[in-house]
Amino acid sequence: MCQLIQKAATLQLDVAAFKQTHHNAAMDVPGTDTAHFAEAGARQVFMKKEGHLFLHQQRRYTAKTHLSTPEVSGEGEWQRLISSEIDLVLFEGFKHLAHPKLLLLRPGETVADFPYANICAVGSIYPDVVKEQNVLDLTTVEKIQEWFSQWLAAQQRPADTLTHFNDQQRAKMVDVSEKIDTKRIATAMCRVTMRGETMRRIQNNQVKKGDVLAVAQVAGIMGAKKTSELIPMCHLIALKGIDLQFVFESETSLKITAQAKALDATGVEMEALVACQLAALTVYDMCKAMDPQMIITDCQLLAKTGGKSDSFVKERAETKR
Repeated sequence: MCQLIQKAATLQLDVAAFKQTHHNAAMDVPGTDTAHFAEAGARQVFMKKEGHLFLHQQRRYTAKTHLSTPEVSGEGEWQRLISSEIDLVLFEGFKHLAHPKLLLLRPGETVADFPYANICAVGSIYPDVVKEQNVLDLTTVEKIQEWFSQWLAAQQRPADTLTHFNDQQRAKMVDVSEKIDTKRIATAMCRVTMRGETMRRIQNNQVKKGDVLAVAQVAGIMGAKKTSELIPMCHLIALKGIDLQFVFESETSLKITAQAKALDATGVEMEALVACQLAALTVYDMCKAMDPQMIITDCQLLAKTGGKSDSFVKERAETKR
């Protein structure tokens, strides 16, 4: 495990390491596995023991944590504690997890003794086992790290590969079932340009259909929650917060900004974009009788955080229209 952590560090990957123990192991005590994981370079080290989850976080990942949880190995609390900066999660002792497994055979063991799914490789650190069973040779640090480097490279999809197509080159929803839930935030905007008289009526709440911005606020929130129904390949996201802001940039320009937050395996960019667009369309609908030439423009993503690609902030500064 330590060799895998060290190799990942040389590849500029931030690692979270998990240890499952059924004996009286201690956390962070010199000489224990969890201490070795931290020394090897793991940014976060977790230990599950008898219904409890212990967490040690390195440097910028804040402080030590302990919590009780009925199910750590499933969709439990540990997923909420993983930093969005973590690139790779390694488990030791969680034999029944669906994650890829490196099966290490000891003398006298065979693959048939371990009926686990999703085994990515079978190897051994014992020379006799390697020789007798013709399994992966992991008898030295160099061989372990060489195999791990090759395995990681095989998992990385080429940058120009289109992930939304299946083997028949037909559209599909991308499978994110193996990804870990992290905190996701996205901010988007658009503008509504209108006549000065229309703007004044909105500001003074003099539009016959009602309070334009109040209705637009609700429409934006509803639109964000229905994004997966409107955009064919969008996932159903566990939204945790949606907020819209309205700014009167000039006598004729209204800027709408939407921010969406979620704790999920994929991002919320589309939810933020749909929210501000639905709000803008609602403004148009409520004012079209007096100003049918209103224009909705500049719909764009301003920023996002969370996930493997981490953060994005629009480079070019916004200018008022």
